[in-house]
Amino acid sequence: KLGAESTGVYVFALSTAQLFSIALDIGFSNLVVRETARDVQKGWEYLRHAFAAKFLLTLASVGVLVALVFTSGVPVDSRLLAIAFTSVAVESFQVLIYAYLRGRQLISYEAIALMIGQTITTGVGLFVLWTSGSVELLLAAVLIGNTFHALYSYILLRYWSGHWLVPRLNNRIIKTMMMLAWPFALAAIFSKILSNTDTFLLGTFTSVA
Repeated sequence: KLGAESTGVYVFALSTAQLFSIALDIGFSNLVVRETARDVQKGWEYLRHAFAAKFLLTLASVGVLVALVFTSGVPVDSRLLAIAFTSVAVESFQVLIYAYLRGRQLISYEAIALMIGQTITTGVGLFVLWTSGSVELLLAAVLIGNTFHALYSYILLRYWSGHWLVPRLNNRIIKTMMMLAWPFALAAIFSKILSNTDTFLLGTFTSVA
């Protein structure tokens, strides 16, 4: 029931959200994995700072995206873009939490969550395709799966760390993290640009919506 046009809108919304979420992935996740594997306490502090930085970067990315929508315009419904970006942002936070758990070699829990989350997303997505074919609900299916991941990862983090995750922002530590994480950041940025720029440009020039 989705059709070629709606499929294009769906892919374009996700690709646009991914493209404008570049600032959310500045290499901190990989850094947290490495530092946690070396020193759990230091990894925890890096996680707290990375969480705070990612929150601020999320707000900045939202501002850029809103400005783009209201100035130059994006050829897709703003509601779809909002759902897609929220999904990408939620995924970004859960990836950061899993980074700490990976550093502590608790990968099996992430694997279990991945299977459950993908099952939820696939199940809801198939139901939407079968009943309505709504692009909005299809994007919501991805958001539901990512939200499960985020909640599950936070519960695991609380259990294994024994602490509530309270974000912290110390300029000196953030600068140190950025100096250490810049190679990871470059790799992530170029990966997202190469993966999503073509879809964004094609959608923009052909006006998918």
